[in-house]
Amino acid sequence: MTSFFVPIFHSLGSFGNEKVLIGLLVITPEKVWYAYSQKKLKLVKQVLGTVSYELAKATLSQIGEKVNTENKKSPSYSGLVDFQNPVFGKDYFEYLKKYANNSLLFDSAQELNFEINEESFQKLYQNWVGDTDLADVNPKPNFHTHIQSLLKKYPIKDKADVGLKLDPYQLPGLNGDTFVNLIAQNGAVMAMETVDFTNSMTNISLTLNSFEILVAALKGYSEAKGLKSGKFKLMLKKPKAGSEQETLLNLFYSQKKELYTLLEEKEIESVIEELHQEEYQKFSIALNQ
Repeated sequence: MTSFFVPIFHSLGSFGNEKVLIGLLVITPEKVWYAYSQKKLKLVKQVLGTVSYELAKATLSQIGEKVNTENKKSPSYSGLVDFQNPVFGKDYFEYLKKYANNSLLFDSAQELNFEINEESFQKLYQNWVGDTDLADVNPKPNFHTHIQSLLKKYPIKDKADVGLKLDPYQLPGLNGDTFVNLIAQNGAVMAMETVDFTNSMTNISLTLNSFEILVAALKGYSEAKGLKSGKFKLMLKKPKAGSEQETLLNLFYSQKKELYTLLEEKEIESVIEELHQEEYQKFSIALNQ
């Protein structure tokens, strides 16, 4: 199968059409290789400010998590370069572009005619990006990944989808591909997402905004299907006392406490119990019925 690489740029918006080559993604049938430049990420901060920096960092980290997830799959899995429905294809890059507010730009995929290993990837990266100050793209699991891993340990594979990807064609009202930590349906929809309030204010806001878009789309779906009002849950990691993140959490709770149920990790078993007691099934199955 063909291997290819995708250069990743970041727009320097205030300078017209200027952009900086910030990272490189290489997809082979066996493995994905990925790295981005810490130095050039800092340049984004200097030129465009902290908000653009945090957004770029969050998106680049999200790519790293996706790469790690795909690399852990069976070596026989060839969906990475399946051109009919590739994991790292046009739809995925369009989703990331929108997520990053059109600041990250993904160049056209270019075919490789040599074998990729650790050494050849490093040479390719240095030839294109020209920087050896690489970011760690194998980070410790974040709160979202941690909760998803916990959920997968429970016997709920017939009761709910864990880590389900939804797109606007399946669920009108979404802006693009949307991943939800847990979602199920009986006579109503139950959806749960995670939010780490120890994270940056930008990342927290992005997570909350994305969840609100998802909830609005699910409410539209429920009305069209004649379902009861859904149950929408946010499992959160508490912020430090006295931080601006705590202020945001308190404000969010005061405004949304009637709409969402806020949970902590220790309450995860109550969610599992609810799934079993109320006869839920996978949302992906109900969606296609």
